[in-house]
Amino acid sequence: MFNLLSIMPLDSDADVLLGFLAVFFIFIVIGSIIALICSIITIIGQWKVFEKAGRPGWAAIIPFYNNWVLFELGDVNPAFIFFGIGGSILAAIPNSINVIAREYPVLYPISIILSLISIGLSITMIVFTIKACMRLAEKFGKNPMYGLGLAFLAVVFFPLLGFDKNAVYTETKNK
Repeated sequence: MFNLLSIMPLDSDADVLLGFLAVFFIFIVIGSIIALICSIITIIGQWKVFEKAGRPGWAAIIPFYNNWVLFELGDVNPAFIFFGIGGSILAAIPNSINVIAREYPVLYPISIILSLISIGLSITMIVFTIKACMRLAEKFGKNPMYGLGLAFLAVVFFPLLGFDKNAVYTETKNK
């Protein structure tokens, strides 16, 4: 067996494990750097979009508040953000219950119900985020499909919208 990093023969299982861990670590570091770069690009794009819409640009940096501003701009009730927060919190509880349920199997159905509620709340948050992004795109004179780009490829579409000289925000209520 050969180590992909050094093309030297491996002498033991420990060498194989170390090689695997080295490659795994490299992928984790590269993935983290890519995620950080994408996050920074998205924040810059949201900052510019928020400023064009007359909101403070720094709102793009603050977790949850950036979604609050996005929902306000997209004419969606910002209280729906709590669906996402609740879904995130509920996602951790079933794992804790499963640890206890090893001794008390009657708790497994509760764990499944909480997992399903968590999934439902998260899906609701995703739907309202898509709705807000589509309305925001319309307010900037873009096609509602551009809003799908804002929702699913924020790293590309928020900077495009933020730095587009022709995109002008117009306040209209689309309820």
